[in-house]
Amino acid sequence: MALSPFVLSWAPLQIDALGMVTMLGADQVNTYIGRMTYSCITDMLPLLGTFVIAGNKFAEPIPGFVLYNITDGIIATDLAGWFARWLLCQDLTPSKSTIEITITKRPRRPAAAALAYTIGLCVVLPPILISILGHDWWGLGNSLCMLFSCFVRKIVIEMCKDTLDDAAEEAEKTDCEPVKVFLTMPTGQGVTIRTSRSVIINCLLTEPRTTHRKFYDTVRGLGWLTFGCQVVALGMSSFLIQLLTVVVMVSATVLATRGVGDDETRIGQRLLLKRSEYDGTGFRAKSYARLDLKDTEEDSMVHWNMFPRRSNSRWWETYRKCLAEDNKRFDTWDQRLKNQQVPE
Repeated sequence: MALSPFVLSWAPLQIDALGMVTMLGADQVNTYIGRMTYSCITDMLPLLGTFVIAGNKFAEPIPGFVLYNITDGIIATDLAGWFARWLLCQDLTPSKSTIEITITKRPRRPAAAALAYTIGLCVVLPPILISILGHDWWGLGNSLCMLFSCFVRKIVIEMCKDTLDDAAEEAEKTDCEPVKVFLTMPTGQGVTIRTSRSVIINCLLTEPRTTHRKFYDTVRGLGWLTFGCQVVALGMSSFLIQLLTVVVMVSATVLATRGVGDDETRIGQRLLLKRSEYDGTGFRAKSYARLDLKDTEEDSMVHWNMFPRRSNSRWWETYRKCLAEDNKRFDTWDQRLKNQQVPE
């Protein structure tokens, strides 16, 4: 059985499928894939910008984040790439969001993994069959490259998750003392983080580096080879295969970047992230009040210019009064600060 010559030669318009597949969506894939989350829908779908995985760009740190370990008086700007991307994908409310990070042990979910593999195969199978029936061997090569890129991405991401699991396991064995942490993002938003000192050091400030580096680099090299082969094969494929490739990869990328089927609370098998939002307005002073800072910790905030100098008596008097009365008083922080009389 073969497709009719009309279908094979059908080309009502010209599209730059090669440019779409190689250039579009790279930034979005970089951000969303680098979160290290699980998705039972999109984990095995072919995505745009496959060179992001091959080039290890998804694991690179993102500048602009500042982590303030208030308990220990330490400031860090080298936030792990996976956590920076996870934060950027959250719909955070300015100065009202709190992230709680704990270490747990959760079993693997073979049913979810089987569903992801089944969906991926069902999506890639039609272009493969059409290529075979139409004797479009360039199209077949392109379709197989799409399938192989999914396996490359899966292996690379799983190796990074395993490294995070090892770091979390090591953190669980060491210092589990909770610390007060405040984090500012490149967008200017502030986030309160509740976790232990060892999680901060081992997981949030340390990039996951697999111990099986040679195998990791080999898989990435195969990813580059797959990307190069698809670039050549797609350009030589029939219009129908090019159209199917664009539709499949664009649709899959949209689903992935929308977080369809994602479990954003689960990073690997050990880390559990829970986000909560406090009621009321999002003034920074209220976020600071929730940390219940000691005098030495307040001094650190002053030193980092997160708090005004002690000479700003208007701010400090208003802050102390709100703390003494009720945290809900911070909802009218701007008005109270405006009406506060300056001591003579």
